[in-house]
Amino acid sequence: MLGADVPIEQADVLSMIIFNRPVNQLGDTQRADYAFRQAGSMSAGTPQNLIRQMNHFALSGDAPSTVKTGLQVLDLTDRYDKTVFAAFDRSQSSVTEIARQLSTRPRVRTAYFDHLVAADSLIQEAGEAWQVLHDQLPPESIAAYSATLLRNKAYATALQVWRTTHPGTEEQQLYNGSFETDLSKSPFDWELQAGTQAHIARAEGDAHDGRFTLQIQFAGTENLFYRAASIETVLPPNQYVLTAWIRTDAITTNEGPRLAIVDPENAAHLNVSTDGWTGTLPWTEVRLPFQVREETNIVRLELQRRDSFRFDSKIAGTFWLDDVRITPAPSPASKPHGYQTGTATAHEVVSKVR
Repeated sequence: MLGADVPIEQADVLSMIIFNRPVNQLGDTQRADYAFRQAGSMSAGTPQNLIRQMNHFALSGDAPSTVKTGLQVLDLTDRYDKTVFAAFDRSQSSVTEIARQLSTRPRVRTAYFDHLVAADSLIQEAGEAWQVLHDQLPPESIAAYSATLLRNKAYATALQVWRTTHPGTEEQQLYNGSFETDLSKSPFDWELQAGTQAHIARAEGDAHDGRFTLQIQFAGTENLFYRAASIETVLPPNQYVLTAWIRTDAITTNEGPRLAIVDPENAAHLNVSTDGWTGTLPWTEVRLPFQVREETNIVRLELQRRDSFRFDSKIAGTFWLDDVRITPAPSPASKPHGYQTGTATAHEVVSKVR
C-alpha cells in the first residue's frame, strides 16, 4: 500500500507498475504519460510492464513509442507476440517502418509477417511488409501469403509472389512439373490427396527424366472416385497445350487415371480431360490442347480417377506421371501434322513412346 508520505509523482509511478493505473484519476494525460515513462525506467526489462506502457502509448496515439516499446518486448520473449502485433495494428503505425525495423530480427520479422497474412483484413498491410521483407522470409510464409492472395482473388499478384522465390516457371507455366523439388504447401505446387485405397507419393527412381516422378499404387479394393493430385496456375487468355509423360503397369477396370484442366471457380468456363489410361504402357508422351478465356481467373490441373459403372470396378495397378508442362499452343503455321484442339481423347494425346 502506498503511504501518505510518498511523493505524489513517485506514487503515480509505483501505482502504474502495480495496478496499471495512476493514482490521479482526473484524466491528466501528460501526468499519466510521465508516470508510464518513469515506471518503465524503474522496472526496465520486465515484459509485463513494457506491455502496459506499449498499450498506453497505442491508446494515446503515440505510434513511435508503441513500436519502440513493443520491439523491446519482442526482443525479450516470443510469449507476447500476438499482444505486441495487435498493439501495432491499433496504433496505425507504418507497416513499412515496422518491417524495416524487424528486418534485422529473423524470428520476429517472420512472426509479424505471418500475423498479417493470417488476417484477411490486413492483406494490404501484408503487401506493404512483403515489399520490405520478401527476400528474408522462409518458404512456408511465402506459400501462405500466396494462398491468402488467391483466397482474396488477387490472382496475378499471388503468382508473382510465388515466382519471386521460385524462378524458372514462366516458360513452363507450372512449378515442379518434373517433381525434382520437395513439395511445398502452396496451390502453385502439387497437392497430393492421401487415401487408404491408393498410395500416392513423389517417388525416387524409374523417372522419365531426372531422379523423381509421381507414383500412384492402387490397392484393388475399391471403386475410387479420386482426385489424386492437383496444381494451380494463372494463365492469360490464350490457346495452350498440356504435355506430360505417363506410364502404367497393370491398371485394371475401364476407368484409369486421367489428366484434366478445369476452372476451379466455374467448370462451365473450362473443363477438358484426357481419357483414362489402363493396362500397361511404357513411358508415353500425352498432349491436351485447351483454351483459357477472359472469364477464367485461375487454372487447375488435376490427376483424377473417375468411378467405374462396371461390375469389375475395383482399380488396381501402378501409375507414374513426369515432366508435366503447359505451354502456349503453336501458331497455325507451325502446328505439327495431326495436331487437334478441343477435348482430347486417349488416341489423340498419345504421340510419343519411349
